[in-house]
Amino acid sequence: MLQAGTIVGCSFVIRHLIAEGGMAQVYLAESLTSGQIFALKRSSVSLSEEAELINNFCHPNIVKGIEFFQGLNESFLLMEYIDGKEVDYFIAQAKSRPFHDRACLVLAIGLQVCGALNYIFVYPDKSGSKLEVIHKDISPQNLLISFLGVVKLLDFGVAQTKNNLNLDNREILKGNLPYMSPEQLLGQKLGQASDIYALALVLSEIIRGEKWRPLKKTDDPFSRFKPSGPGRELLEVLRKGLNEDPAFRTDSSEAFQRELSRIHQKFGSFVPSEFLAKSFLWPQQVSTPSYFIRVLGLLGLIAAMIAILIGLGNQIFVPDLKPGADYFGVLPYQIFAPLRSGR
Repeated sequence: MLQAGTIVGCSFVIRHLIAEGGMAQVYLAESLTSGQIFALKRSSVSLSEEAELINNFCHPNIVKGIEFFQGLNESFLLMEYIDGKEVDYFIAQAKSRPFHDRACLVLAIGLQVCGALNYIFVYPDKSGSKLEVIHKDISPQNLLISFLGVVKLLDFGVAQTKNNLNLDNREILKGNLPYMSPEQLLGQKLGQASDIYALALVLSEIIRGEKWRPLKKTDDPFSRFKPSGPGRELLEVLRKGLNEDPAFRTDSSEAFQRELSRIHQKFGSFVPSEFLAKSFLWPQQVSTPSYFIRVLGLLGLIAAMIAILIGLGNQIFVPDLKPGADYFGVLPYQIFAPLRSGR
């Protein structure tokens, strides 16, 4: 593990560890030249394939890669730093919210993730044909929401493209086991339906406000919810996304996004990022005590400005004031005295 103050790549200094898992760690790093903050991923295995993907991707819902460099027996990937919360935070928040808020939260996150999955699947390779990227590691830890409400898809370390399908079973099982689709766990050929399963599972946990795993095929994650109208339709879309058989599951992110968009319109077509920021993130940014402290500070600033203006007014209206005398309040008298005397 790198210590705070370590210089990496001659240009960046490590500030602190952000996250770690598997064979990689992510650090907060600062540029020695510009002072800009970045996320720096360090791994004992090569990050070149992941870097090739995210350094070329340009989508608002995908973390942007900036630079890749190789060290001694380790590699580094410099990325944009996202100040925000993982989806686990929203799952915990949803537990105390009514079903309507949970449904809107699912739509706000799901629509943005689908946009990212659409983009990576149709992204062209060097010949101009679809690269057909499957993320293979959709989980709450790899979905980060900025304080502006923008969802960012992270960590393409185990992503599959049509050019790297010849993987052994051990490589296929890299990722977050609880969120793997049944076909991924069995080492079978994967399509976009595998990512849809993982996304539907994450969104189902938001609805429930807790982690959930099916113990048998007949388990229903939404058995305690009895919504009507668009809420019921949303649960049916998620149930279809959780089907164990990919042949009966929603098979593409485009189709899944289309279904979510249809329901989104029935919920009022709110702006997803705005809903996330205003309903779940901004209220937690300013606590009640700090809010009152800020208000008191503002009132104090206003009082100071008034005192300065009165002092300036005294010098204008009463030029013969004696130094050190207490004339606070002379200005109003000087203004209104002529009116009272009839002048």
